[in-house]
Amino acid sequence: MNSSDLRIVRLLEPDLCLECRFAHIVEASGADGEVRQLIRCQRKDCDNWDFRSAESVGMVRLPRTQEPF
Repeated sequence: MNSSDLRIVRLLEPDLCLECRFAHIVEASGADGEVRQLIRCQRKDCDNWDFRSAESVGMVRLPRTQEPF
């Protein structure tokens, strides 16, 4: 996974992502270096993203409880 291709964006309706088969919970760091749990979406045409506040991702890792995707 190339983290330079990933962006952290705001979700319009986060609850929709929790049930989506394309979404996975990951740990990621943003521009400030703070590590937090986020949703990684593999769907490229999702309408639930707000790109106005997009920021670069420093690092992404799967929590140990999930299988790699």
